[in-house]
Amino acid sequence: MKLLLPLIALSLVSSIESIKSIPDEYFDQFLEDVTLATVQYHIDWIESIKGWKENSTLESNVIHQVQVYMKFDADDYSSKWDYDLSIKANLVNLASNVLTNDLTNVINLNQTVLENVHTLISGYVLRLPFYLGENKVLKATRFVAGLIKQLDIPDLDVNKSLKTNIDSFVTNALAGIEASTNSDNMVSSVKTIVENFVTSALKLIRFKGYSSQVNLHDNAYTFLRMIIKK
Repeated sequence: MKLLLPLIALSLVSSIESIKSIPDEYFDQFLEDVTLATVQYHIDWIESIKGWKENSTLESNVIHQVQVYMKFDADDYSSKWDYDLSIKANLVNLASNVLTNDLTNVINLNQTVLENVHTLISGYVLRLPFYLGENKVLKATRFVAGLIKQLDIPDLDVNKSLKTNIDSFVTNALAGIEASTNSDNMVSSVKTIVENFVTSALKLIRFKGYSSQVNLHDNAYTFLRMIIKK
């Protein structure tokens, strides 16, 4: 989610305290420039995470980070997996926790994606040293929602709740596992289930030029070249 919220970087580029507002004719360029700065900031931040290998594939890095999060023991047991719940329910919980990490007091799973984006942007705007009216906040919200749509994830709908979108995402990822592997989730270890889920989930991102088999920054720059028309 953080990578999809360009205005999170406004605090990094707001040293121009003499600005009172941004003229309408420059606002589109402002959004694009902030998007570029934000993506670069978060690439650097993600690649500084312990265990993240800059030149390794996105898939291998995400699998490793999820393994670290799950804290599997030698028997592939994880205290973060509720063995009384279904596989899907556990994966929905996993996806929800990863998505809302550090934003649990801001993100509302029952609100739409669009509403959550608006809430986040509105919060960051308050930190600006210059005025950004509600009309520009709404325009920025639509801009970010447009970025999310361009990831081309099946069944993603910014007008539906985040909870509904996560459920659809997990359902599609599980369907991808069934279609691409011969493993039976009912008898697989939790570690194998989670690894297969990550592999399948990453394939749901379908923007042109994307591949989970290349590294993070190459995918990010491919996405930027697609959305930013210079």
